[in-house]
Amino acid sequence: MLSLSVDVLEKYMDKTSNPGLCCCLCDALRDEMQSELIDFGRRAQKEILTKEAAYALAGRTGIHLSEHGGTGLGVIGALAGVGLRMSGNDGRYRGRIKIHATRNDGRVSVAEICAQSGAAEVRDMNGAALDGGQLIYLNKYAKAVLVDKKKVVMVSLQEDGSYITCTKEELENLKEG
Repeated sequence: MLSLSVDVLEKYMDKTSNPGLCCCLCDALRDEMQSELIDFGRRAQKEILTKEAAYALAGRTGIHLSEHGGTGLGVIGALAGVGLRMSGNDGRYRGRIKIHATRNDGRVSVAEICAQSGAAEVRDMNGAALDGGQLIYLNKYAKAVLVDKKKVVMVSLQEDGSYITCTKEELENLKEG
C-alpha cells in the first residue's frame, strides 16, 4: 500500500510542490503517541515547525514519513495533517455534496441531508446539532467537516431564522475564528 501511495503521489504531484507522505496505523499508536501527533498538528497551525522535528516525532512513533520533491518541507504538513485528522475535530471532507431538495420551496430536512450525504448530523455554526425535522435551504452544494470524529454538514442561521448550508468560505472562516 505504501508503494502505491508513493506512485500516485509522484505521478500526480505538481512539479513545483514540496510533497510529503505520512502513513500510520492510528489504532496501533499508544494514547501518548496519539496525543503527541495531535499536539504537533495543532502547533503547526500556529507556529513554524521544522522537518527535523517532524522526522523526530515520526521516528519516536514508528510512523512512515517521506519527502518526494522540492525542499521536503511537505513532511511537516503531512505529519500535522495526520495529527489533526486524528483529533477528530479538524478538516473538511474532499468534494462537494449534492443534496436534492424534496420540497417545492427549495428546502430539505436535516434527516434527508444526512441520508443523502452520509453525514452523521447537521450542526449550526455554534456547534449545536439540529433536529431531524428542521428544514434547511441549500446552497449550490454542501461541504462536510470532521467534528467529534463524525462527518457533519454545517449550516448557518439567517436573519429571518432560517438555516442554509454553509459555503466553503464560511467553513474556512469558522476554522480561523
